[in-house]
This record gives sequence, C-alpha cells and structure tokens, in this order.
Amino acid sequence: MAADFNTMELMICVAARYLEDGKTVAVGTGAPCAAAMLAQKTGAPSLVVIFEAGGLAPQLPEMPISVGDSRTFYRAVMAAGMVDAMIVTRGGDGSTGLGAVLVPPGVVLIIGASAATLMST
Repeated sequence: MAADFNTMELMICVAARYLEDGKTVAVGTGAPCAAAMLAQKTGAPSLVVIFEAGGLAPQLPEMPISVGDSRTFYRAVMAAGMVDAMIVTRGGDGSTGLGAVLVPPGVVLIIGASAATLMST
C-alpha cells in the first residue's frame, strides 16, 4: 500500500514534533519554516519563531518565500534587523536552530539543538 505522504512531508512532521512549546527556534524558509508553522498550529502554539532578517515571533499566515518576506513580520512581537535577531539566537537561552541542507544526493540532514537526523529520500 502506498503512503499518503511523501518523504518531505514526513520530515516536516517529525521536525515539528521536536519543537517545544515556549521555546525559541531560528528558522530559514522552506522545510524548516513549514515545520515551525506546523508546530505552532499543533503542539507548540507558544513557539517563538525567529527569522534572520529580523522577524521575531511572527504568527505566520502562510509560507514566506524568503526570510525577508513581509509575512515573516506578520503579528510579530518585534520587527528588528539581522543584528538583533542574531543577538536573540546566540544561545544559552534554550534556543534551537532548525535548518535543512542536502548532504549526498537523496539524503537530507536536519540539525536541531541536541541531535542531527539523517533521512533518506
């Protein structure tokens, strides 16, 4: 029987489950942003999302196309700049960085605060 989801959708759901309510996460666009959005809408409504362009704690209405997209500032606690965003995420306060990069063809590495997970595509 074929799955009703693809590997990318599975990866986004798994990453969303790792994001804890009340914690802070710095995300980029694409899959990391989708994971943060899913986490906010399911088990972590108080997740604080930070974008490097300065959007701090937005309530994302839809997927932004870049970290500087105006949607990354929607209902944000603060519209800051890159320096302020980096200061907030410099660590020591329970912050998490969530990103995705292609490693070899067909493998995606998701890096979180405490572990790196490899998922084959």
